[in-house]
Amino acid sequence: GGKTHSLINLYHLVNDPEHLPDLPAVHEFRQHAGGMVPPKAHIAVLAFDKLDPVTGMDVRAPDGTTARFRYPWTVLAYQLGGQEGLSILGSVGGPEREEPPFTNVLEDLLRLPSQNGLATLVLIDEVLMWARTKIGAEPVWRHRLQDFFQCLTQAAAKVGRCAIVAS
Repeated sequence: GGKTHSLINLYHLVNDPEHLPDLPAVHEFRQHAGGMVPPKAHIAVLAFDKLDPVTGMDVRAPDGTTARFRYPWTVLAYQLGGQEGLSILGSVGGPEREEPPFTNVLEDLLRLPSQNGLATLVLIDEVLMWARTKIGAEPVWRHRLQDFFQCLTQAAAKVGRCAIVAS
């Protein structure tokens, strides 16, 4: 498959790695990784082709509750921690913050799964579609997105057992 299919494969490899199907592709992946079983991870998906620039998207928290958000950092925070994630962002009970969170805040978000013994995987798909639309409507979003992705990658590098994969 293509880029999105690769992200889907990663999702399944770390969502429940102890119960992967007995398939040649799974064996090939494990062999290529030195025979290891991938770590179980909490996965946040930033599917920008589903994040409508005006109305946002429905997002599921770890406890199964859903809410609708418009900005990628709020989507990330809610997927990783629900209300606790929103609290870390400073977004509980009020409007979503338009300013991207900086590295220290994103580190706190990315560490949330480790409280349950899980790794963190952030999958990012189709970001350019959303970015073109947001920047076309409001040029300030160019810098907001640059700052977000800069801080997100810096935070991921500081958090153990954390990875970001983007297509």
